[in-house]
Amino acid sequence: MEVTQVLFNAQSIDGTVRKNAEESLKQFQEQNLPGFLLSLSGELANEEKPIETRKLAGLILKNALDAKEQHRKFELVQRWLLLDATAKSQIKACLLQTLSSPVFDARSTTSQVIAKVAGIELPQKQWPELIGSLLSNVHQIPAHAKQATLETLGYLCEEVSPDVIDQDQVNKILTAVVQGMSASEGNIDVRLAATRALYNALGFAQANFSNDMERDYIMRVVCEATLSPEVRIRQAAFECLVSISSTYYEKLTPYIQDIFNITSKAVSEDEEPVALQAIEFWSSICDEEIDILEEYGGEFTGDSDVPCFYFIKKALPALVPMLLETLLKQEEDQDQDEGAWNIAMAGGTCLGLVARTVGDDIVPLVVPFVEENITKPEWRQREAATYAFGSILDGPSPEKLIPLVNVALTFMLSALTKDPNSHVKDTTAWALGRIFEFLLGSAVDLPIITQANCQQIVTVLLQSMKDTPNVAEKACGALYFLAQGYESEGESSPLTPFFQEIVQSLLTVTHREDVGDSRLRTAAYETLNEVVRCSTVETAPLVLQLVAVIMMELHNTLESQKLSYDEREKQSELQGLLCGCLQVIIQKLGSSETTKYAFMQYADQIMGLFLRVFACRSATVHEEAMLAIGALAYATGADFAKYMPEFYRYLEMGLQNFEEYQVCAVTVGVVGDISRALEEKIVPYCDGIMTQLLKNLSSNQLHRSVKPPIFSCFGDIALAVGEYFEKYLMWAMSALQSAADLSTHIAGDDELVEYTNSLRNGILEAYSGIFQGFKNSPKTQLLIPYAPHILQFLDGIYMEKDMDDMVMKTAIGVLGDLADTLGNHASSMIQQSVSSKDFLNECLSSEDLLVKESAQWAKLAISRAISRESFKLERFKGGGISNRNMSDSITSQVHWDEWLRMWFKCGNTSKTYLMYLMISFVPYKLQIRVSFSFFLFCVFSLQLLASYSAALLRSVKVFNIQLAQLIFNIQVFIPAARNIMAMEVTQVLLNAQSIDGAVRKNAEDSLKQFQEQNLPVFLVSLSGELANEEKPVETRKLAGLVLKNALDAKEQHRKFELVQRWLSLDGNAKSQIKACLLKTLTSPVSDARSTASQVIAKVAGIELPHKQWPELIGSLLSNVHQLRAQAKQATLETLGYLCEEVSPDVIDQDQVNKILTAVVQGMSSSEGNTDVRLAATRALYNALGFAQANFSNDMERDYIMRVVCEAMLSPEVRIRQAAFECLVSISSTYYEKLAPYIQDIFNITAKAVREDEEPVALQAIEFWSSICDEEIDILEEYGGDFTGDSDIPCFYFIKQALPALVPMLLETLLKQEEDQDQDEGAWNIAMAGGTCLGLVARTVGDDIVPLVVPFIEENISKQDWRQREAATYAFGSILEGPSPEKLIPLVNVALTFMLSALSKDPNSHVKDTTAWTLGRIFEFLHGSVVDSPIISQANCQQIITVLLQSMKDTPNVAEKACGALYFLAQGYEEMGPSSPLTPFFQEIVQSLLTVTHREDAGESRLRTAAYETLNEVVRCSTDETAPLVLQLVPVIMMELHNTLEGQKLSSNEREKQSELQGLLCGCLQVIIQKLGASEPTKYVFMQYADQIMGLFLRVFACRSATVHEEAMLAIGALAYATGADFAKYMPEFYRYLEMGLQNFEEYQVCAVTVGVVGDISRALEEKIVPYCDGIMTQLLKNLSSNQLHRSVKPPIFSCFGDIALAVGEYFEKYLMWAMSALQSAAELSTHIAGDDELVEYTNSLRNGILEAYSGIFQGFKNSPKTQLLIPYAPHILQFLDGIYMEKDMDDVVMKTAIGVLGDLADTLGSHAGTMIQQSVSSKDFLNECLSSEDLMIKESAEWAKLAISRAISLPLPIIPHIHLIKISAMATAPWFKTFLLVSLLLLMPFSHGMVEEGLHGGMKQAAEYSVEQGGKETMMIQMRTVRKLMMLGGMQDYDDTGANQKHEHDPRKKPGKP
Repeated sequence: MEVTQVLFNAQSIDGTVRKNAEESLKQFQEQNLPGFLLSLSGELANEEKPIETRKLAGLILKNALDAKEQHRKFELVQRWLLLDATAKSQIKACLLQTLSSPVFDARSTTSQVIAKVAGIELPQKQWPELIGSLLSNVHQIPAHAKQATLETLGYLCEEVSPDVIDQDQVNKILTAVVQGMSASEGNIDVRLAATRALYNALGFAQANFSNDMERDYIMRVVCEATLSPEVRIRQAAFECLVSISSTYYEKLTPYIQDIFNITSKAVSEDEEPVALQAIEFWSSICDEEIDILEEYGGEFTGDSDVPCFYFIKKALPALVPMLLETLLKQEEDQDQDEGAWNIAMAGGTCLGLVARTVGDDIVPLVVPFVEENITKPEWRQREAATYAFGSILDGPSPEKLIPLVNVALTFMLSALTKDPNSHVKDTTAWALGRIFEFLLGSAVDLPIITQANCQQIVTVLLQSMKDTPNVAEKACGALYFLAQGYESEGESSPLTPFFQEIVQSLLTVTHREDVGDSRLRTAAYETLNEVVRCSTVETAPLVLQLVAVIMMELHNTLESQKLSYDEREKQSELQGLLCGCLQVIIQKLGSSETTKYAFMQYADQIMGLFLRVFACRSATVHEEAMLAIGALAYATGADFAKYMPEFYRYLEMGLQNFEEYQVCAVTVGVVGDISRALEEKIVPYCDGIMTQLLKNLSSNQLHRSVKPPIFSCFGDIALAVGEYFEKYLMWAMSALQSAADLSTHIAGDDELVEYTNSLRNGILEAYSGIFQGFKNSPKTQLLIPYAPHILQFLDGIYMEKDMDDMVMKTAIGVLGDLADTLGNHASSMIQQSVSSKDFLNECLSSEDLLVKESAQWAKLAISRAISRESFKLERFKGGGISNRNMSDSITSQVHWDEWLRMWFKCGNTSKTYLMYLMISFVPYKLQIRVSFSFFLFCVFSLQLLASYSAALLRSVKVFNIQLAQLIFNIQVFIPAARNIMAMEVTQVLLNAQSIDGAVRKNAEDSLKQFQEQNLPVFLVSLSGELANEEKPVETRKLAGLVLKNALDAKEQHRKFELVQRWLSLDGNAKSQIKACLLKTLTSPVSDARSTASQVIAKVAGIELPHKQWPELIGSLLSNVHQLRAQAKQATLETLGYLCEEVSPDVIDQDQVNKILTAVVQGMSSSEGNTDVRLAATRALYNALGFAQANFSNDMERDYIMRVVCEAMLSPEVRIRQAAFECLVSISSTYYEKLAPYIQDIFNITAKAVREDEEPVALQAIEFWSSICDEEIDILEEYGGDFTGDSDIPCFYFIKQALPALVPMLLETLLKQEEDQDQDEGAWNIAMAGGTCLGLVARTVGDDIVPLVVPFIEENISKQDWRQREAATYAFGSILEGPSPEKLIPLVNVALTFMLSALSKDPNSHVKDTTAWTLGRIFEFLHGSVVDSPIISQANCQQIITVLLQSMKDTPNVAEKACGALYFLAQGYEEMGPSSPLTPFFQEIVQSLLTVTHREDAGESRLRTAAYETLNEVVRCSTDETAPLVLQLVPVIMMELHNTLEGQKLSSNEREKQSELQGLLCGCLQVIIQKLGASEPTKYVFMQYADQIMGLFLRVFACRSATVHEEAMLAIGALAYATGADFAKYMPEFYRYLEMGLQNFEEYQVCAVTVGVVGDISRALEEKIVPYCDGIMTQLLKNLSSNQLHRSVKPPIFSCFGDIALAVGEYFEKYLMWAMSALQSAAELSTHIAGDDELVEYTNSLRNGILEAYSGIFQGFKNSPKTQLLIPYAPHILQFLDGIYMEKDMDDVVMKTAIGVLGDLADTLGSHAGTMIQQSVSSKDFLNECLSSEDLMIKESAEWAKLAISRAISLPLPIIPHIHLIKISAMATAPWFKTFLLVSLLLLMPFSHGMVEEGLHGGMKQAAEYSVEQGGKETMMIQMRTVRKLMMLGGMQDYDDTGANQKHEHDPRKKPGKP
């Protein structure tokens, strides 16, 4: 086959050609997989092949290795593993070769394929050389090979789990990645790839972040990257910083001030993507501290594992103003653009989180901003003030907020009607909704709504419904919460007088012409539903009148008419809303006998309408109709049977719907519901239903999660029809038995265990229903043959010990049902059962009250069945292994490795016999070679004999073995074998470093086998190798490394396991190992000593906390006094490592004192050995954390400080640098102790800065930067007001040192380097000095100005360029800190001079710095916030002329000039209809476009800067320039079109092209937003929409990740502009959306895509429905994947709630799968234990689950399909019990959890009452929440208490008691076994499907639709919750108590801002 041509054809536009090519490829793959894969890899690697075919070859190759479906993936993995090794080697060689290809797309595709192969092979211990090969590539000279390798490492870190790669390799990977990120890396693409790779590799860095030096290095490199000139690198670096903030929060203290400076600068100055990530960092910190404070309540002891560092509280005075400033950066069209996300929205999100973090403290900081801006003429200021007020309503106490609300309410009502700006009204309506949501209702003591203002509020809201769609929608939302607030008002409500007016207004809204905009129609109907739901009895006649109105509306939609696709979609949406409305009305009227009678006249007509909806076969509305039919069935009761003949076919269609398997599952639940409603009237339909259910079970096409509910349904049907079920019994029991057998043999990960438990539970529920259906029947005997299998099944799942509480409860109930139903027939079987007695006793002692109650009933039933016989259980007895004559098989060719493998697989008795043969017979008679394997065998034999019990020794006699002779023979061989072993270990270690992969692999396998089979001997061998001076240094180093890795691991579970294994080792073995390690410290070999130091520290880290090895520190300290310098150096190094490994509280103060004494003495100038002194200095750096007591002692502190200062004057540069690093650490750790030393330190640092080498000078400057950081923090936190007893006073070191410090720093500015402006990563003394000067300016403010100005005046005109540049740099550095009043006079004088210098200075460095300084001037001192303008009409033209002229200068100067113009334009953003820049607009745009076409535009970020400046100029332009902006559209489109034209490009050219495409997409985005904000320009612009979307899709089709984000953002803007018309682009765009959801490698992309799903849903509303199946399927797959980063999963759970609200009742089809996933995660979250980080993640997971439950409950409230939720209620209550009992939930989880308890009661009503009463801990939980000090928790609890009271007080129909049962076994009679075999063969597809899907990592728990888990069946009252308004920031709290508030921390959304 000509592969190239076929691949070409597979991309043909001719459908026939393409189809033939695809079939050819498929046939090739099926017939010859090795040849197929080789051909593809060869095509990919061939540089002469076209790029199109190479890319497609790589894609097909990747798809041949991986698949979304787990069963398919498993199949592909197995096929790869079975491939011929030669073929695999060739393929992998081609792949590695392609990494060096000059073609970017080929490299990128290959990176992904290599990662896929690695994901298969590395866990199998194959391809061990891969990582080494990749790391060698990193050091290659070609940048593109380095970039591709780093990209591969990033993909690899996503593809494999951390435990697959050992720590040494992890260290090497991280080293390569961090080095690639370093500023010294000159290639931008390499640095970007490295930064992105680090993001993926952070999960591997636990050990590295625990090491101060490594962590410092990583943090430094990340922080450097945040300052990169390349925006993509900065953005990626900030993303790393965000990830670090959540993963390593507790490690951030040393870096937080620098991070604040970096983020603050980014927010103020940087481009939007970077600024957004900078804000996201603080949002993430808020999340962490909220979790900590809610969990620990702020009470931390000194030894708290996870204290709160109060970063937010400390930063509050600076952080809040920064965030408030962002609120003023709104965009004109942000409220119209449903997908908008900008700095203002991000700032508001963060502000809300800060409010939640600090509570009342935020109010005084925000209120002045609100007061200052709320009445300003500029709409942005008014809107920002309103937004700020609304954002802080969650966090502060009601007592703090209500007085403010009382003052603001009247003003806000006025603004809502009278404000001229739509944005302001939109935000005002939203804020009112927040007020009614959080501060209205019975839970709030102080009412904000009175009789006086109620009418005004209603009037204003109804009036606002006539406003623009977005305002009207928010007004509906406010009314929604207003109605909800009066839900509990009793018989009368303040809204009753306005009921008719409200309803009429809402109906009017639904008929508005623009009702499709902003979800307005949906909002109106949802509000109408809530108004009806919360109405009182007085309004019932008005509700009854509404029935006919809604029926007529629904009827009109069903009239035949020709509609377009869009119209049909809208019609389906409307039908769904109307069905939902009817459902609420039916429930409302059906709840009272009076109104129910009147309503019944409409029943037939309503059912007729619903059936017509089904007949339309539009899946969009079927769920709503089904829910409504449920409500009608409840209302009509048994009369519903008359509708069944016509309705049945739709029921049958649902059962046959395998493609949308969630629909099938829902239909199974409906079958159970109807069975309970009709009872025996269901019989005529049972044949068809049971036949279809059995077919479903046997199908391997139906998703496995549907099968457990089918089993449950068997029980429902049996219960309903009684003995009539006999005709189905054999088939049902056969299927149950097959599944029961399968469920006791499934093993796998936690997800699979959970699915297994759900399967078991479904089986048991079926058995329970069947037993109870046949109880007291003459046909009971039909069940007897199945009883043994059922008991065997119960024994099996009990013995496996992996059942959950729900299965335990159901299983013990089945045991009782079996006894109760079968009576005497069951007694002997139960007595003979292996584990029934133990199982029963365990359940009787369970803490779960439901389990205990079921067990008590089961005990009574069993007692009755057994009658007078005692309840006994026989113990299982097993016989020994029979004697076998094995000696005949022994020949002279015995291979000891094979013997050893055989020996290890045997039991102890067989081991003994083999031992006898090998020791007594083989060595003497056959004279075979004694090998390493033989030594292991001897050692293990002795261990076995030593462990023999008397019983086992008796079994030795079975073989006539003389035990004494056996032991003697072993002992004879031990010494010889030990000597041989020493040689063997050395050789194995040498082989483990061989370049020959096979040799290396065998050696690694031997070491692993040795470790697993005898850990003590393994460790002793390694320590002996390390200590042996005769061994090669290579093997000694490796022995030490392997030894260290046997003691520690990154993964906490693995580390815990290793620690336990060490602690359980024999004491003699540990003593030998430790003796060897201590001995090695005196080795003359440096590498051996260094390795031993690390291993000793690891052992100490394990033993010292357990009070073991108490002599260690004494031994080490004695070494320090040895004469040999090398031992002293190694010992000090060991002490340093030890101080890192253990916490200070482990070592008592006396030993700490001795350690510090030894270290400080080693640092002393009297120590003659440089290496010893250096080791001591570095050890002190690590030991400073132990020195709290010593630094509190003046004498000791003086001594330490003297020695450090002496070391700073050492002749050795490394010692001086290390000493200055200690000083920097002391400056932050012991700032308050520095006063006596500060003058000496200044003298030393000044000398170092002026005279020492650069590494030392940099640390000396860093000391003063650190002091600035400390004083800035103190001054910002305390405001400079210090009392005499302040804990941390400010000593004003900087202010005191100012006269000497500033001149020193100014001197450093003159030490520039020639090429520093060209080197993007440059860092030198001049830059460090400028940085420090800026910090000094921030510390002392105005005081710095008179010290710097003379320097500027003296040098600004000098001949030497260094002096002019330094003067300019000094001026620019002090622009942040001093007041504008102090600076503006200087700027006014300097501006003209600087403009002249920028155009005329002969030196490029001077012009570069001048342009940068101008940008700083325009950034800080230009704009509406500055009272005195620095730019006038007179100098404006000159400024623009100079800047435009400078854009023609060298790239670095031109880039800074663009930046200055950027801030100049930004300063005029709020100028109104006219701007001083308007006359120059066209010239500016033309100049910027010219810059983008410069040949050198790729240097110094010039092209990027030009486009970003162009974007800002357009964004800040006025309406006057709109025609010119419109002219820009075709220009940019043509530019983008040109980049997409097919052309052969080099790798570098292609990367530059991708960068350009991203810039152009960003430019188009800004233009679209600008033109779309005005109707006239929008209309004209729309002519380009199709062309623009076509270009964007072509950008996506290029599959270059570089530009996808920009294109996605631009498409969001286009979606807003086009509105509902965007649907026409979805068919083609959807696949790219899907790709994002599938992007596990860059999991942050996946998270962003989840946000995009919400954005598009809001844009299209119900037009998104056709894509929901794919989206929900992918989200569920994402949840099931262990490759996706865990942090994405909690948001996905929250997203379930969001989607349910977006699509309305259509969510029914996804309900089972969503609930299955939630149940799985809920089970998982109650069994997670670990460190604080894991606990925090667990709480976030729980919170996501609870938010999803809350959203789903509310979505189904008052719905006829409410009954679908009842089966889940027991599990949810069990989940709540579990997290309450574990006592580790934080306050957020507590509040959400008690809210869910209330939601459950409120939604399920009486059905919930019994379950809640039976719940183990609901009462205690509720009482604890009611007494909480957290007002939000207390409010939620009060509401929950009310809801529970209502639920318990409702009457519940009496239904027979049901016990949920586990599956029974088939009878053992021969005839029955034959029948069973036939049945199993018939059901083989089912069984195979179950096995196949058992391998699937998907959802575990299936929905339980029919039988309530509480042990009693109840009639299900079908209720529905009105769907709540979808907020732009995700699903907010829609409950009147705030029970389900959440922060949807999607980096694209503004929380709660509709």
